[in-house]
Amino acid sequence: MHAREVVLLVFRHAQGSGLDVSNPAESIRTSAIATFEPRDRALSPSEVRAVLTALDHVSAAPTLRSAVKFVLLTGVRKSEFIDAT
Repeated sequence: MHAREVVLLVFRHAQGSGLDVSNPAESIRTSAIATFEPRDRALSPSEVRAVLTALDHVSAAPTLRSAVKFVLLTGVRKSEFIDAT
């Protein structure tokens, strides 16, 4: 549920309970709210190769470089990787 809808419902409940309050969410047009556009793009093999090569030259902890490589090569979500046992 979007924040605007939550605010609308909370203020409508307050108004329905007898409180005399104006609903600030009513003045926000739904067309003014940003929409989510999914990205359907994957890295090409040459892009993956470029990132893997660049990781070897990054001054970061070896464990961090390994983690980034693992996430890149497996496609696992960061949270799934962190929470894995």
